[in-house]
This record gives sequence, C-alpha cells and structure tokens, in this order.
Amino acid sequence: MKKPPRQICVCEDEANCDEPVNPVEPNDPEPECDMSVLGEAVKSFCRRDKSGDWKCAVKCPNKLQAFFGKHEVEALDCVNGKLVLSTLGYDHHDGSIDDDYNPTRPPMTTSAPRHPPPHKFGQRNRRSPFEEVDGPLDCRKPDLDIDEVIDEVIKESPCRDERYYRCQKNSHCVPTTGGRRYTCDCDKGFKLKGRVCAPIEEKVPVDDEEKCSGDFVKMLERAKAHKQLKRPVSMEGENTVILQVEPNIKGGHLNGQTYTAFVEFVQNQCGAKFSKAVSDGRVEFSVYDAKGSRHGTNSLYTLVGQFAFFVGNGNGKSQSGTVLQITKNFRTLAEMTGKDQTEINQQWKKKKGTDEKKMVPLRDSFYLEIAGDIVSPDEMPEKFESCFDPRNVVINIVKTKSDTGYKLMTNDLTACYYRRKLGERLNGVCREGAIVDGKETDVKDKMSVLFDSDFAQCTTDPK
Repeated sequence: MKKPPRQICVCEDEANCDEPVNPVEPNDPEPECDMSVLGEAVKSFCRRDKSGDWKCAVKCPNKLQAFFGKHEVEALDCVNGKLVLSTLGYDHHDGSIDDDYNPTRPPMTTSAPRHPPPHKFGQRNRRSPFEEVDGPLDCRKPDLDIDEVIDEVIKESPCRDERYYRCQKNSHCVPTTGGRRYTCDCDKGFKLKGRVCAPIEEKVPVDDEEKCSGDFVKMLERAKAHKQLKRPVSMEGENTVILQVEPNIKGGHLNGQTYTAFVEFVQNQCGAKFSKAVSDGRVEFSVYDAKGSRHGTNSLYTLVGQFAFFVGNGNGKSQSGTVLQITKNFRTLAEMTGKDQTEINQQWKKKKGTDEKKMVPLRDSFYLEIAGDIVSPDEMPEKFESCFDPRNVVINIVKTKSDTGYKLMTNDLTACYYRRKLGERLNGVCREGAIVDGKETDVKDKMSVLFDSDFAQCTTDPK
C-alpha cells in the first residue's frame, strides 16, 4: 500500500510545538525564493521533494542549455529563501521538462536521478550544493567534449580497419562525420597533385647565393609560344582549361631535347586576381604529352614548382605574377618508353635526297592543364581569354647545354625567378606581417612577406 505524503508542520507557537497546526501539502505551488533572478529567458518549474524542500528545474528556449558560470544547470534548490546550486537533477517522469507541468503530480522519488548525464553539473563539475545563484543564468549551446566526439567518430569510421577504406599511395585515412565517413590526406612531406600525393619539393631559398645567384636571369633565354598558329588550341571544361603550349627559340631546337622552362602568366594578361588565387593554393597545374607520358617521377614532363605573388598599394594599383617551372626529362617519348612512339605535333621527315630522317618541327609541344574555381569567364570576365591564350604565355629556357639537350634544373627555383626579376622593386614594407605556420609575425619587410610567408601577398601604404 502506497504511503501518503508526509505532512509538513508549521507551529503557531514556536516555543511550544507539540501538535501540527496548519499542515502544508508538499506540492505547495509557491516557493519562497525569487525565481526572477534567473532571467527572463529561463523558465523554472518548482515542487517539493520528500524532505519538504523546494527543488526547481530550469529550462532555456530553443534547446539551449542553462549555465551558471562554467557549469551546466538543470536544477536548483531553494534553501532558506535563497536559490543554490543543486547536485541532483530534476526527475520529471521521463526526465523532461515541459510547459504543462502540473504541481499536483506526485513528488519525485529519491532513487538515483536519470538526469543529469555524466557531463552535467553535480558529477563532472561538482561544486558545493549551497553556492548561491544570485544572478541570471546564461542560455547557450551545451559544452562539447571534443575528445569524446573524436573517440566516437574514430570508433565508427572505416579508418579503424584497412579492409574498409581505400587511399592512394603516400596518404592515410582520416575519419569524418559525413558521406562515406572518411577521407584521405597526403602523408607528411607529400602534397596532392591531381589525384596523386607527390613529394613536396622545397623551394631554393632566395638568399642562397650559390643556387639563386644574382645573375640567375642571365642563365635564361627568352622563348615564346609559337606565334604562327592560326588558331591557338585551348580546350575548356568546367573550371578547367588545357593549353597546347609550343615553346620556340629562334635558331634553337627544343623538340627532341631535354630542357627546363619557366612558364610565366603576367599581370597584364591574367590580372592580379589569378595570381592571388594561385598564391592561396586554389589553382592546380599539371603538364603532360601524349598517352603514356605520365609515370609519376619518371614522366616525360615534370612540374617542378610554382610560385605566385601579389603586391597592392591600397589605391587599386598592384603588381602580380605566376610562374611554373617545367622540365622535359627525356629527349623523346620514344626514348622514355622504349617504344616507337611520337609526341603530340611531332613527326619524322626524310631529308631531301637521302634516307636520313629528322624530327620536325623544331619547337616542342606539350599540354598544360589549369584547374580551379577562378578558371572561368564568370570569375575572370575581362582576363579569361587573354590569360589562357597559349600565344600570350611568357617562356624562358635555361640555355646551358648538356649531353641530352639543355641542362635540367631539378631544384624549385620559382621563388628565385621573381627574386631576381623584380630586383629593387622588392624594397619596402607591408602593412601586415608575414604569415608563418598559420600565425602572423611582426616581420613586415616586403622581401620576407613575399618569400618567407605562407602567402606571398603584400599590401603597402599608398604613395
């Protein structure tokens, strides 16, 4: 048989209190504490527990959590006319709090409360149950235990077992919360190029006087994309262009030769916006020839490095540029593959009056693919056609000869290219400091910002 609720006695004469007078029901709906101190956004629901004390649940709107300081709060005690933090939660049947609370419902039990969970106040953040709450509660999103979330994501991710995921060479599995629940990131020392993780080639420091000497530009011979093309080949896709580049040296012979080329996209053709996008890492480049010419590190062509910079003076005037360093590693595709295979725009022609053959034309040809969100007429309305016209590409060839043709430069010299080309124009200071490893420094000289920063972008004061 269920025991009736215990009556609470209030004596008329405190000096002589033998019999109960004016019994008070446990569900008396008016606590003596001032609930308005909790703030207008917080709703409160109070009732007596078995001891006769008031216990008040609190609720914030829009599924927000109530906080007092750093601690989550689900319930408060009303003790001696003061609201104090409670170490126990509020058990309202299923643990929820709703707007139709009826104070005539039976009092909550003394069994272990279902609320709060382990991260709620009173367990992980236990404090004295008699600390007064004398101000408004803060309604905000619940604190998130990142370690618990990460552990749960890893537990459910395919990355837990190599049988359940597929990542390319030189990469590793990373758990995610959406889609197929994992992605692949390149290992340290590698970066994504196209669909493969390729080794990161460290740029030659611009202060390396041996590799980036003051006469660096004198080592280069100006070449140009073939100007006699009746129609430049430029295949367009969604945010992608493929240029057929044909470098030509007057009196020279690049077809059938190894060489290193610096391919430059200049500002008057491409605009500053393009170089800023390259500097931000939002543009991808790749270079190749006919079928079978791409074999990782043993490709016919290699994109050794790239570098882009931007300098603005705050008055709309700017200076920018983008350069790629490309090597042709074998004299011919046939030499590379060991098969009788010709490259694009390449053929053998008999010399007059003899059976001897020569390779024509003298100029070399290759495909240069450029992809990124900015590669579209919408993003580059005034510069799209001129920037990606192969005839406008500026090409410089390392003119030093070798046994296979022209000397190959395998170190990334793209930063050196602009260091020596710009010369004294690199003097001055920038408004913002260089960004190194994601943090801004107080180093503001233009040389450091352009060549030592994560982003080669500098804004100077107007002159």
